[in-house]
Amino acid sequence: MIHHVSIPAREPQHVAQVLAELFGGYAGPFIGPMPGAWVVYQEDGHGSGIEVYSSAAQVPVKYNRTSGGCGVMLIWTR
Repeated sequence: MIHHVSIPAREPQHVAQVLAELFGGYAGPFIGPMPGAWVVYQEDGHGSGIEVYSSAAQVPVKYNRTSGGCGVMLIWTR
């Protein structure tokens, strides 16, 4: 079971809203140190979520091992 994913997107708000609709959850601005980031929560009782950043540069440094224009996807499972 996937509990957490972080992805970069050119339009974080739009991507988060589409994902929320697909997953039957809700999306909102990600309150924290990353301006412009959005978060999607799936109402599954497990706290599953997707963080959507405006660029790969906003992904937490310890997980961002990309170079150039590529992004990173982080997946946590129980």
